[in-house]
Amino acid sequence: MSTQEEGTEYQGYWWLPQFPDHKVAGTLTGIKTGDLKLSLLGKLQETSIDFGIKSVTYPTILGIVHGKLVSLGSCYVIGSRVSFPGFKTEILSVHIAFIGEHILNPEEAKLSKIILKFDYFDEWLCIPSIKTEHVVDDESGELLGYDFSYRTPKPINVDFEEFNISIFYGHNMMRTFPRNIELKQYGTISLHSHEGMTLREWNHKFIYPWQNFMTLATGELCHLQTLGILKENEIIDVFFAKTKGDTSKNIKFFDMFFTMRDVKDKFCDFLKNWLSISSQFDSVCNLFFSTKYTSSLYVEDQFLPIVQALESYHRRSEKFNHKKKFVLKERLHDIFDFVTEVVNPLVEDRNEFIKTVVNTRNHNTHFNNKPEDQFFRGRDLFWATRILGYMLQACLLREIGFSNEETGSLFRRNQEYMYAERYIQEHYFKKDKQVRVNHTPEDESDPLVGMFALSPTASINTEEFSAEELLKLEGKL
Repeated sequence: MSTQEEGTEYQGYWWLPQFPDHKVAGTLTGIKTGDLKLSLLGKLQETSIDFGIKSVTYPTILGIVHGKLVSLGSCYVIGSRVSFPGFKTEILSVHIAFIGEHILNPEEAKLSKIILKFDYFDEWLCIPSIKTEHVVDDESGELLGYDFSYRTPKPINVDFEEFNISIFYGHNMMRTFPRNIELKQYGTISLHSHEGMTLREWNHKFIYPWQNFMTLATGELCHLQTLGILKENEIIDVFFAKTKGDTSKNIKFFDMFFTMRDVKDKFCDFLKNWLSISSQFDSVCNLFFSTKYTSSLYVEDQFLPIVQALESYHRRSEKFNHKKKFVLKERLHDIFDFVTEVVNPLVEDRNEFIKTVVNTRNHNTHFNNKPEDQFFRGRDLFWATRILGYMLQACLLREIGFSNEETGSLFRRNQEYMYAERYIQEHYFKKDKQVRVNHTPEDESDPLVGMFALSPTASINTEEFSAEELLKLEGKL
């Protein structure tokens, strides 16, 4: 298969809308990676040589590639070369590409119907649709074989004032006779606006909030995977310049915090709640998810945004009493009470933990001369930040519509949370005092039921880590 067939390169002719007769050969790359670049064997517009002092930008570039119309938006020159003798070349960075139609103003085009998909969306849908029945001989009881049946799940529709949302299912089936049949189900999101919205408006009102929703639900970085514009029964593919997430992970049910199966009966209400939350708690979401999407942040740079997000959440949420002026310490105590099922297994001495969080925030923000053993550092700071992140994540789940008990159950089946819980109890507990939290009958067989105190000022010797634990800490967590 050629590169062109794989869709990673588009070779053709390109021109500016105001100069349709001046076409330049070139190649558009980065469709798969999100690093959109247009390399031209020539220049779209003659300009004086300014040696990079003045940047050159093009709002729209049109092209044609193997019979396909292409529109590029928000392009700017990042490199050029002039050879004597020879010819001029140009390299442009591209913000957005439409494959299938010429759009004179891509950034402002009104779009009525779009379809999209996010990383791990199929795994999150998690709707079992394949039924298996054993075929058994009535007389001998011998297993003769299996009967398989598949029914495409019904679409899910949610109506809003400005647009409608549909999640519909499809499937691919591949047969390799005479031995193998492979059937794979997938889901797609369809959005319809009667008056039409620009991509910027779609992104603000649905795409970015849903991306955060998927990241919250799966515990993984979720990016927009595909986007298409539906127009007269044809699909115009849209590609953005973006940071591509690592979608090579094969995540399972227990890797996610919740799936469609957990919210199916209340999905419409939960989705409406989340879109409302994204607006009401915009600063909270921006602070929290910025730490998720920027994986290269130092732990000190993750701690402060999460503390600020918790403080902002308490200030804005209607679930807390706002008749008096709160300090951070009181806000954290309120939030502890709100999500006890998640934080109680991780923290026994709440007062000491909150005191040290406040001291660490004040030290990193204002700097004070308190002794080092009164604020978090190193691995202690890592685990404190992790706990605060779980607190905020649990608060968001509560706002969506989960109860305190349901939120605790979702966390207790999550592999990442259970690993953190086990690690904390092994390295931060008080060995002379064991405390059982939220004891229920099903906990009898759970080795992680016994929760112990987190000693905020304890230090962790790196020699205590096994090779397996270090790999898990640096990889999974």
